[in-house]
Amino acid sequence: GKLQLWWLLVGSIVFCAFYSLKGLGILSALIICNYFTGIWIEKTIKKNAVLLLSCIVNLGALFIFKYYNFFNLEFSSFLNGIGIHNPLPVLHLLVPVGLSYFILQAIGYNVDIQREMEPAEKKFLVFTTYFLYFPKLIQGPVDRPRNIFPQLYESKKFDYNRVVSGLKLIAWGLIKKLVIADRLSIVVSQVYDHTEQYSGIILLVAGLFYMVQLYADFSGYMDIALGVSQILGIEIMQNFNRPFAATSVTDFWKRWHISLSTWLYEYVYNPISLQWRNLGNWGMVFAIFITFFLSGLWHG
Repeated sequence: GKLQLWWLLVGSIVFCAFYSLKGLGILSALIICNYFTGIWIEKTIKKNAVLLLSCIVNLGALFIFKYYNFFNLEFSSFLNGIGIHNPLPVLHLLVPVGLSYFILQAIGYNVDIQREMEPAEKKFLVFTTYFLYFPKLIQGPVDRPRNIFPQLYESKKFDYNRVVSGLKLIAWGLIKKLVIADRLSIVVSQVYDHTEQYSGIILLVAGLFYMVQLYADFSGYMDIALGVSQILGIEIMQNFNRPFAATSVTDFWKRWHISLSTWLYEYVYNPISLQWRNLGNWGMVFAIFITFFLSGLWHG
């Protein structure tokens, strides 16, 4: 029981190392940084200043590794259009595995401490295991630390029914991913790569296939992550709830990528709408626009 958390952390480190040792080093540096900023925010009276510093560090890392080249190339296109050479170089950097999800969870963690919704996690082993926890590292869910930290303190025992249930979830996730999504991708790629060769009805069918492919691929991964976590005795957040059964656009966003949409509501939309509530409907429109702009940017 005492070694379970160490074993889980070592397994997660090995998982990351298979992808990239450099990426593991970058994530480790960010873990150390957020560990200390969380404690600092809790103890200081200048909570907003330290929170701002932690956001600059986290978003700065995200910008450098994921967005710098994108904006640099767009900037180059603009400068070329007016006959100016862009002096900024293109960076050849490997994006650490799961960096986007890591950053969202780190920001949420620091904001929760600043809001005094949860205390800073003092046990570095628990803190590191949460951020490197391998089932949710690549594509989430964007779970809240306050939901996972207590579970990492509990000793886990083998439960036959839980393991069987987890393996069924993994199998269902693999069927979604390998049988449905990967097969549909063959048709979708063929049509999307040669759109001029196909009629409108074929393009429409390919578009519908792509919608199903995207859902089966993403929710299939989530089923695998949920199944692995269930086997390990850790409950993580559900990310999909039959989204195509939604009865409205609003209902759809409550069912699709639930962990991200609730994160955006909690940490972006809600604070902005409260700040601009004096503007009435215009404040709400502004909050929605900023929320979906950041969501689009985050998705690349």
